[in-house]
Formats: sequence, structure tokens, C-alpha cells
Amino acid sequence: MGKWDQGLGAIGLIGLAAVMTGLVAIGAPMASSHSTLELKDWLGFAGNILGGFVTLIAAYVAWKAVQPQILAQRNATLLDVTTREEDRLEAELAAINALDQLYSATVRIHENKVASLYFTALSDEGISSSPSTTYSTIQAKVAGQFPPGMIRVLAFGYSDLHDVLADLDGVERRIQVDQVHGREPTPESLETASRLRELVAMSEDIISTFMFKLFKRRDLITDTLLPICRARIEEGLGLPHKQPLHD
Repeated sequence: MGKWDQGLGAIGLIGLAAVMTGLVAIGAPMASSHSTLELKDWLGFAGNILGGFVTLIAAYVAWKAVQPQILAQRNATLLDVTTREEDRLEAELAAINALDQLYSATVRIHENKVASLYFTALSDEGISSSPSTTYSTIQAKVAGQFPPGMIRVLAFGYSDLHDVLADLDGVERRIQVDQVHGREPTPESLETASRLRELVAMSEDIISTFMFKLFKRRDLITDTLLPICRARIEEGLGLPHKQPLHD
């Protein structure tokens, strides 16, 4: 059974109240009266009842007349809310794709590669040793679509990676110089390089964990949330929606 319309329900209650009032206030005294009822008495009683029903019919006609306006307003509100949610999801999806490009150009492609190339790739993307500068770089890429706390975590991860790669690049260059001159790298240099590579891996884990969560969110948006919004616009309101964003 569908939900009972509140406006029609109110009219029904008014009608029931009118009938009960008529029976109690008019019918009961007439039934208990010992005097003979004349035709004019019955006509007066019938007139009162008929007037009540006419009032109810007028109320129903008025209620029926405003229903298209109410439905149109409700549909317009639903369209506005759904369209704004679709826009928000598409903006979030674009922000995730922008971070994916940053991730692909740095961590994903340079993982376990030469430190100098890795370091250069970070610098080319605007990543620096300053967390505040890196924060501004990432914030510009996502266009404000993520909470500041999330951006801050990613900014510190990238800045730490930048610093460690700078140190590792220096150690690797010293090792290469020793090798070019036919010298064995010092144990201190090898130990430092090993320790710095572990720190690089830790920074990569922080960034990768963050990105994998965003990738799950992207799948949810593209596979579930956006299709729901577009279905509500197309099927519920019969209006065309925007073309889907391409990754």
C-alpha cells in the first residue's frame, strides 16, 4: 500500500468530524425529541448536512488543483539536489584523477629506481622539502575537493620522500664516484644507502596507502554513486544528464 497523502487524509478527517458533529449536535436531539418532527425540520437538517458535504467537495477540488504544482516543485527540488550532487561527485572524481597522475609520474613509475631520477620527477611536479609548499601544490591539483587534513597527510608523505631521496641521491653519487675510480664503497656509505632506501620505502607506503583508498573511492563513484544520480535524473525526472567524465 502506498503512503497515504497527508492533504487528502486531512480532508477525510474533516469530513468524518463534520458527520459526527451533525449526528451528535443535530441528529441526537431530533431523535430524542417527543414532539412530532415537521418536514421543515428535516429539510433544515438535510441542508446542514448538504452544506457540509459541499464544503468538503470544495476542499477536495482545491487540494486536487494544487497537486500538479506541488509535484512540479518537488521534482524541481529533486533535480536541483541531484544535479548538485552529480557535480560534486564529478569534481571529486577529477581531483582523484589529478592525484593519480601525480602518483603515476612519481611513486608508481620510479619506485625502486635511481634516486636522482626519482628526485627530479618529484621536483618537476612541484614537490619540495617544505611541507607547506607541497601542501599548496597538492591543494591546487585537487581544487579544494579534499579536507585539509587529508591533503596534509599526503603533503608530509611527499615532502619526506623528497628529503630522503635528496640524501640518497648524494650517497649514491659518492658510491658511483668510488666505483668509477676503482675503489670499493665504504661500509658507511653502503649502510647509509640501505637505511635511506628503507626510509624511501616507508614514505612510499604512506603515499600508496593513501592513494589506494582514493582508488576505492573512485571505483565507488564511477560504479555506484554517479550512476545512481544519473538514473534519478533520467528515469525519475525524464531529463538528460551530462556526459560521463572519462578517466
